Amino acid sequence: MRSCLTLLLTIFSLALFASTDTVKVKSKIAKATVFFNGAEVSRSVSVNLSTGKHWLVLEHLSHEIDPQSIQVKSVAFADILSVKHGVDINNSKTLKAKKEALEDKADKMNVEIQKVKNKIAAFHQEEEIILANRHLGKNGEVKEVEAIKAAADFYRLRLNEINEKKLELELSFEKFVDEIKDINKKLNTVMNELNKMYSKIYLLIDCKRTINKPLELSYYVPSAGWSPLYDFRVKEIDEPLSITYNANVYQSTGEDWENTKVTLSSSDPSLSSNLPELDTWFLGRGATSKNIPNKRYGGPATLEGRVYDNATNEPLPFVNVVLMDGEKMVNGASTDFDGFYTIKPVPAGYYTLRCTYVGYNPINISGVRLQEGNITTQNLALVGGVDLEEVVVQYQMPMVDADQTSSGGVIEMNRMPSRSVNSIASTVAGVSSRGSDGSVNIRGSRSGGEFVYIDGIKVRGSQNLPKSAIVEKAYFDEDELKMNLKNLAYEIKEPYTIKSDGQDNLIKIKQASKEVRYVFHAIPKMDLDVFLMAELTDWSELQLLSGPISIYFEGTFTGSSYVDVENLSDTLDISLGRDREILVARKGNKEINDKRFVGNNIKQRVGWEIEVRNNKKAPIEIIVEDQFPISELSSTSVERSEVEGAKVDEKTGAIQWELKLEPQEKKVLKFDYTVKYPKYSSQSFY
Repeated sequence: MRSCLTLLLTIFSLALFASTDTVKVKSKIAKATVFFNGAEVSRSVSVNLSTGKHWLVLEHLSHEIDPQSIQVKSVAFADILSVKHGVDINNSKTLKAKKEALEDKADKMNVEIQKVKNKIAAFHQEEEIILANRHLGKNGEVKEVEAIKAAADFYRLRLNEINEKKLELELSFEKFVDEIKDINKKLNTVMNELNKMYSKIYLLIDCKRTINKPLELSYYVPSAGWSPLYDFRVKEIDEPLSITYNANVYQSTGEDWENTKVTLSSSDPSLSSNLPELDTWFLGRGATSKNIPNKRYGGPATLEGRVYDNATNEPLPFVNVVLMDGEKMVNGASTDFDGFYTIKPVPAGYYTLRCTYVGYNPINISGVRLQEGNITTQNLALVGGVDLEEVVVQYQMPMVDADQTSSGGVIEMNRMPSRSVNSIASTVAGVSSRGSDGSVNIRGSRSGGEFVYIDGIKVRGSQNLPKSAIVEKAYFDEDELKMNLKNLAYEIKEPYTIKSDGQDNLIKIKQASKEVRYVFHAIPKMDLDVFLMAELTDWSELQLLSGPISIYFEGTFTGSSYVDVENLSDTLDISLGRDREILVARKGNKEINDKRFVGNNIKQRVGWEIEVRNNKKAPIEIIVEDQFPISELSSTSVERSEVEGAKVDEKTGAIQWELKLEPQEKKVLKFDYTVKYPKYSSQSFY
């Protein structure tokens, strides 16, 4: 029954296609909602349609489109009858002609290089013949002076001519090598564009009247994401803390987002839309896997590096760099003009790195480990296929060694360069694309086949594909954000251009200020510097997400930190760095320090003085910490003195003073303790 329905729907679609006109329409990316992993891209489709049915074709879209996620927003007086997705490879006639012209030029250049090699080799052989016959006379017989002079003149002139010719040829050779390298760079650029894979979307629209209004089409692509980061700035300790919310946004979907409105969302489109089920609860057993909630980990892995010429150390642009999992390509990129590449996002794991470039030997590196949330650097040095020292002569003379063979030639690169996740399924003829479930479509066949929407309702298609990327969207002003951080969305007011290169694009989201309590902390036993801490209460109203923090104090970068919102208490403590305007010193109190022998024991009294001075122009609060020793031995006991103005933890021995110091004020803190221990003990109580 299902087969019959499939056949009928296919015939129905073909009949509709045949009876309607087909219009190639232009579209542009209007906005993108970026999630931590993936993005929903919305396009504005320009249409001017008359009454009746029309097939609209959108070309050169991202090859990563999840067919199940395609949505078309309804317009008045028009019905969307069908949505079809296909894959195409760039076969531009202009690019093909340019590629063939460059290849012909490269072939001719290689012929010229070989001619130069042969001439250089011939001069080498002639030089060897002359030098082998430089002895005058036979059997040591000396010829007349005139003959010797004539022979010497001949050798000198001819050897000089040979060396000059060889120098000219070597200079020509270097020029030809530079030219062929330039040709190869251009050829790589053309091939990267020529073999790019794209998606096509076909829309069947039934217009009840003339339509001259843009359509809105959206789809989900996986190779995009963003991560939050913050700037915490303090000008003076009597001013509020300034917080700048930033985001690193990246994408490698295969299409640039030019002047696009961007919304950053903390929701997770990969979450299942199925209602969870309750299993029977047996005490002593762990939870079943389907009741364990999804968790976001440290983010995708990143691979970056530089590709350069091994001989000259010059950067190589437009080099094809891909990551392989067995024979399946996971992700890839091309180097920029400075030879740098970034492959992101990539699932954590072990991969094989392949690097190909016309005119250079390819590189394969297996066992490349990428860790979740980390950046791995892998630089690549390519060895050129043209080498001056590998001179081979094709010379029809007996003096040539018959065992010599031709060298090298131009290395052919993989003709399918890539840029992002799921980019290319295969280069084998007939294998057209990958399904969103990881399958390969061979000669048009696929498990789900095409799917049809009638008035926005899907009536056929694979049921094992993921649900639509976005079910609900909510946009907020910066001052009216939802408290639920899992569904937080920042709508960026200014449009941005984000290239499909996997590079981070820093976007400022908003700025806020927060009244905080600034407290200085000192632990002079460990460090004589004083640290400034900002204590944020009611920090949840700031709606921070987990991410790195760059800290600036009095206009100077003082360090980095990290906010982990899942493991915070009611107060968020941020270290703002060291402040050397507050001086702390710790020294032993010589008046108290004493050591006596009492029978088989030693009774030792130890005293300490801590001096704190405020050299700032404003009053400060400072917490100073030290400690009493704790004995776990029955043979050793500790007797503590009273500590004025301090809190003492009886279990840990921690001492804490909370002080307020006016400008230029100094305070001296004192404490002491007496330890009784056996004579044979070697412990230190300082």
